[in-house]
Amino acid sequence: MLRAIINLFLSFSRKERIAFIAAFFVLVISSFLLLSSVIQQNTILSPVEGGEYVEGIVGQPTLINPLFAESNAVDSDLTQLIFADIDAISEKITLGADKRSFAIRIKGDITWHDNRPLTTDDIIFTIKLIQDPAVASPLAPLWKGVQVERISERELSITTPATYSFFENTLLSLQPIPKHMFESIPAANIRLSDYNREPMGSGPYTFESFEKRRDGFVTQMTLKRNGHYFGPKTYINTIMVRFYQNEPDAVKALNGGDIDGMAIVEPKHFDKVSIPYRARKLALPRYYAVFPNPYANETLQAGSVQKALSLATDNAAITKAVFGDNAVAISSPIPPFTEEVQGMPEYSLERANAWLEENGWAMTNSGVRQKDGKKLEFVLTVYPTPFLQETAKLLQEQWKAAGIDIRIHNASMADFSTAVIKPRDYELLLFGNTYGKNLDPFSFWDSSQKLDPGLNLAIYGNKDVDKLIDYIRTDFDASSRENGLDQMRDIIIQDKPAVFLYSPYYLYVSNKSLKGFETTTLSVPSDRFGMIDTWFIKTVRTLKK
Repeated sequence: MLRAIINLFLSFSRKERIAFIAAFFVLVISSFLLLSSVIQQNTILSPVEGGEYVEGIVGQPTLINPLFAESNAVDSDLTQLIFADIDAISEKITLGADKRSFAIRIKGDITWHDNRPLTTDDIIFTIKLIQDPAVASPLAPLWKGVQVERISERELSITTPATYSFFENTLLSLQPIPKHMFESIPAANIRLSDYNREPMGSGPYTFESFEKRRDGFVTQMTLKRNGHYFGPKTYINTIMVRFYQNEPDAVKALNGGDIDGMAIVEPKHFDKVSIPYRARKLALPRYYAVFPNPYANETLQAGSVQKALSLATDNAAITKAVFGDNAVAISSPIPPFTEEVQGMPEYSLERANAWLEENGWAMTNSGVRQKDGKKLEFVLTVYPTPFLQETAKLLQEQWKAAGIDIRIHNASMADFSTAVIKPRDYELLLFGNTYGKNLDPFSFWDSSQKLDPGLNLAIYGNKDVDKLIDYIRTDFDASSRENGLDQMRDIIIQDKPAVFLYSPYYLYVSNKSLKGFETTTLSVPSDRFGMIDTWFIKTVRTLKK
């Protein structure tokens, strides 16, 4: 048959041979395209196990231990990968009729990375350590007065000292540590343990190794997929984390292919990414504002100036100038921070000037208003990060148009908490607040939190707001709590106790090899790794079901 075809081909004239060859290639290409189309229509790309992902992080791991990780974002990221939380460990959690007790049953046959069984003894041990003053865990306030009782290796009960609707979030996010590794260490010495640098947990990834320079700077940490993990199995075999001293160095590493992805904090660095990438804009429950301190400057005590400052602030213009499309201008400190909920922040320079005139602040030839011989001037204390420093300059320009003189003071980052926040040492403060997993406004806006250790930085007091906060913190119905937050938002917008500016997105940039990272919101940045089981790099075509 083949010989006959060859003889036939040889009998063709030159033109016939060319036509035959052309027709043959058209047939082959058409068949290939048809086959490709059939495959595309009847199959899908499905994730498969394998591959390595390299994450770039600015900062250093210090204590990779859930007892301490909240104090350091890098540690929080790593513990999310290495340690499982109660949400993953538990089989069932039941809230008691008293709204204060939780009955917990954990899954059977779950283990630590060394294959030792994980039991309720580990959970109780962890809670007791958190509550121990010698340990000095930042989680201690969340567990103050909480009672825990062992029922069996798989069952325990936890009782809170008072009804608190957000405690369930605290409970679910608790990451136990292995009792058999830490129980022989004195509580005061736990921070000194090598287990905090070479951690062993029960999460989806196991610690394998780390590398450091001679000066002690940790440059890299390698984690391997835990094939025995009792939760959803992950696809990526190896997670490698590389650490950088600053964001420009990390962006340079991304452009050079040394890392596959990273979070970007400073908007200007986002524009320096030069490789093909995918950017994910994730909403976080955080916001930035200018908080007035009426105790530091009596001009702020009447409240009229705060309203003028708010009216004279073009939030939308500042947000656009500093972040482009990577932040939302806000009108209140109550999440969600979306355009639909926050609306368009009120801005009217005309109303601001009229309000100041009505309250006796007359414009002078110098361009600065005065009242009873006192100038309308303030010191604006700024947390020293570039986007806030840029914001401060824009505020200074906008407020000058209303006759308000501002001197910018860039505070020291090293002692910002002890020198500025705790003593409330500022007239106006440009700073931010983050809710985290609990959308509890108590520490930020309850009148009892005006002084340290509270975080009511606006020194704000409103009895109606206090009542709503009490209601929100004791109501276990999510829709009812949301209604309370809506009412609280309306009151604060009316009172204008601070100048609310913007809520930046959490920007995560990666090369296009990373797939499956599809969430649009996070409670805290480390939560991105809480969905690591959906991330994948390698794919294979499978038939559609």
